[in-house]
Amino acid sequence: LRRPRDAAVGVLAAAVVLAAGGGTAAATARASALTEPTYTGLLAQAPALIGSARATATRFDQYSRQVTALTANVTQLYGALSTLPADGVGSDSEDVRLLFVADIHNNPETFEVLPRLVEQFGVEAVVDAGDISDQGTVAENRLYDPVGRLPVPYVYVRGNHDSAATQAHLASFGNVVVLDEGAVAEVAGVRFAGTGDPVFTPGPQVSIDDADVEALSERAGRTLAAAVERAERDGRPVDVAVVHRRAMAEPLYGRVPLVLDGHVHRRRSLVRDGTLALTQGSSGGAGVRTLLGGQAQPLAMSVLHLDRQTRRLIAVDDITIGGLGQRSVTVERRAASSYLDGQVPDAEVPDQPEPSSPQPSTSEPTSEPSTAAPSAESPTAVASAP
Repeated sequence: LRRPRDAAVGVLAAAVVLAAGGGTAAATARASALTEPTYTGLLAQAPALIGSARATATRFDQYSRQVTALTANVTQLYGALSTLPADGVGSDSEDVRLLFVADIHNNPETFEVLPRLVEQFGVEAVVDAGDISDQGTVAENRLYDPVGRLPVPYVYVRGNHDSAATQAHLASFGNVVVLDEGAVAEVAGVRFAGTGDPVFTPGPQVSIDDADVEALSERAGRTLAAAVERAERDGRPVDVAVVHRRAMAEPLYGRVPLVLDGHVHRRRSLVRDGTLALTQGSSGGAGVRTLLGGQAQPLAMSVLHLDRQTRRLIAVDDITIGGLGQRSVTVERRAASSYLDGQVPDAEVPDQPEPSSPQPSTSEPTSEPSTAAPSAESPTAVASAP
């Protein structure tokens, strides 16, 4: 205050800096950038995670009504399917029915469908081979609350999109049985063993060398195989092993009769050393992200019929609900012998060209379900409705 010259120099310096900054801003200003944001760091995921809020909300509302209408036909289809032959499949008292899901990837419609299928098929437990989440964040955990309200046990192993926080949240539900580190548990009279995926890769921003993934998967498989052997020595043989990716199952062949996995978003089967490995498609149609313009996939789930006495697989009911832009629901029954005899080829998800105008009809399908009896060569039964 006592040195006017210093104050004048300060004001002049500030004016020069402000003028330089303002001039640079004016020279580089681009109003269109406000509608084309660029994210860095953790926010780089934002566009992929949220996309166009307006478009996503509209398309999901249409998708939700479509799936609700399609699943209304599942009851009719199951009634039709029950008349088709499959050796050993009888009433609820004669076989244990497990609902096999994987790779839900946050699709809320799957959580709406699950209790319906549990009730309609007389399911005694749900088995989830992982990737219930998309990014493994705490914010996503609220989506899984319907799992805790299911009236049956929910057997779960962690997938590579599921974090420790995802697993902990699911473990807090009273009906959820988490299998990790070779844990063995008996549910619905069936003895399960499983372990979570050894890697966490929620998106392309996290990458691990393929060789490292293979090595970690093999190590996790050996840990699980050791647990299976211990259970065998203790007089508690394992009936079903659950892992997320098939690479983890290598040490299990010949040690358990049935292995369930997911990860690749397509159904496939393998028989090796007396072990049948079944891979589930994406039970969430690869997640809601497909509504952002990606390739829509059907919701894939299966009801596994196990003999109540021997706890061996009798038959599989593959349920396929059409994805975005598709209007179909199919229930296909295959006898376990068809897998063991090599009569079931890998069923890859067919390519679905993106519709030019993604406006699926929301009217309820009214066609009656049709059934097709299996041929002598292939013990497969199908019930479907457009």
